[in-house]
Amino acid sequence: MTKIVDGSKATVHAGPVSRAAGVAYSLARLLPLSNRILIDVNSQRPVDSALSFLSARWRTQHAGIRQVVITPRVRDSWRHSWHLGRSRWLVTNELFFSRLPKREGQFMLVAVNEQPLVRSGRDNPDWVLQPSSERRPSRSQVDRWDLVVTSSPFATQVLRSSSGYVGEVLEGVSAFADASATALDDPQLRIRLALNPNLPVVLCALASSTSAMQAEALVQAFAGRMQFRFVTDDGSRVHSSQVFDDLPSWCAAADLLVTDWSSLAMEFGSLQRPIVAFQPDHLDVVRRRGTYLDLPTVLPGPMVTTMSELFEQLQVWLADGDAGLSEFGKRSSAFSQFGAPPKSVAAERIWQSSMGSR
Repeated sequence: MTKIVDGSKATVHAGPVSRAAGVAYSLARLLPLSNRILIDVNSQRPVDSALSFLSARWRTQHAGIRQVVITPRVRDSWRHSWHLGRSRWLVTNELFFSRLPKREGQFMLVAVNEQPLVRSGRDNPDWVLQPSSERRPSRSQVDRWDLVVTSSPFATQVLRSSSGYVGEVLEGVSAFADASATALDDPQLRIRLALNPNLPVVLCALASSTSAMQAEALVQAFAGRMQFRFVTDDGSRVHSSQVFDDLPSWCAAADLLVTDWSSLAMEFGSLQRPIVAFQPDHLDVVRRRGTYLDLPTVLPGPMVTTMSELFEQLQVWLADGDAGLSEFGKRSSAFSQFGAPPKSVAAERIWQSSMGSR
């Protein structure tokens, strides 16, 4: 008689799983793997919406393969654990945090891998032991990542220095970049996003709601002349004109990006549009944490440290266009090389490298 392990006693990275989830996983392991894909979105960051692009493409191209999408709302539930034990392919955006061991024959793919601006994880001694280290590898990750997707050689270098992954790297591929390129081809993009087609669009990407940027002041100062949308890396709310979903489309619709330390700057750079860095804490961050890039020398646009300077740059941009922003013309093309090409055929290449090869 086969003994069913009480999964509630299995302690994993984020703590013990629930009894129901443990039982579901134990039962699932008694059955053979099925040809299904578990897409696990492990946070509520807007950037994670790029996984929806992959999912939609795969449903069209491979309708016979079942997909199961797990969001934070149903994490560690019976349903989640059951599909975690039965699915042949495990697709995530970053890490599988609270996970029981991967089964023999399962293939784990990290399909959406953010490219940060500030240092994090193993390459930063001051942060490696902190719970907030975004890329600090857990023991449960060793020998579990079969394939990791990166946008460029630079992204691969960042990944190797800050993550303890083991496996193959598929370079020059970005689901986010492909989703943005697809949105660019939509003639009704601004109408679909409920934007005024006659006013320029500024996307303000912030690391979190603790940013020093005064969102309401920006909106009021340029009312009737430009339209603002705000987004935060962690999904925290900063303004009523904030977007949370379909971020690649919002990037495609934006004429200019204003950002502090958001990793979205790297994604937006592929579009070869201007970026204004708002960084009143630039020296503090560089000294305390360190950065992967020296932004003042590579960013396709100026860096400002006060709200008044930001207002001035936006006024210049309104009057003179992209050419009015310092360094944009010189750096735009070079900065785009840090990301993936706008049409990297992500869905097809990822499928061929993981699903299609098994």
